[in-house]
Order: sequence, then structure tokens, then C-alpha cells
Amino acid sequence: MPLANADSMDFSQGLAFAGWLTDKTVIRVQRDGVLAYDLTSGKRAWGAPSPGDQLCGATAGLADGKGAVAYGSDQLCDHLAGVDAATGKITWKIKIPAEKSRLANSLTVPRIMDAGDVAVVYANDVLSG
Repeated sequence: MPLANADSMDFSQGLAFAGWLTDKTVIRVQRDGVLAYDLTSGKRAWGAPSPGDQLCGATAGLADGKGAVAYGSDQLCDHLAGVDAATGKITWKIKIPAEKSRLANSLTVPRIMDAGDVAVVYANDVLSG
């Protein structure tokens, strides 16, 4: 499946925002949630729905077994949440600086990077961690 690029405005159903790998699972971050599959059997290990209307971004990788996902509505991607890759549990949530896109039917996707145990977000010319 193709991965969405940061600042992309293409939100077709087939896109994923990240693929994460642990010692036991492969994890797919997609529009409606995060899904983990067992590396040995291929069976679903866990699933976590988006904490908002939809996911709209994710860190490229995991740091100490944790990743971050951006989420919001179909018009505004304005929240960030931490995900425990072993269980799929949301460990924290925060609001991030965001603005609605000026283009109709589009969504501005924040850039999310991990720096050790800090998630760094760049959205609408604002850098925060």
C-alpha cells in the first residue's frame, strides 16, 4: 500500500501513514485506525480505532516501542496521540497548532517526527515538540 506524504492532500481510503515493526508484529497506521499483525501467524494481534474522526499522519518509526499519530476531523488535523506498539493503547493526547486548509475538500497533514522520546510536529509554519 502506498504511504501518504506529509503535507499531502490525498486522503483516499487505500493510503497508509506509516508502517511500524516490532519484534512480534507489523503495524499499519491508516485513516481509520492502527492495526497490528503477528509476524509468526499473520493473524491480527490488536486494532485501535482513530481517537477522532480519522487519522491524518504518523511518525515514520517507533521510539522505545511507541509511536505518535495525528488525528482530527475531515477538515482539521489538530490533535496528536501516543500509541503503545505492544498493545495499541493510546497513552496520551494533545491538541496541536493547526489551521483549516484554504482549499475545498482538502486537509493539511502535519509533519510528525520522533526524536527519542519526543514527538516533533511541524504544521502551518509552527514547530512544536
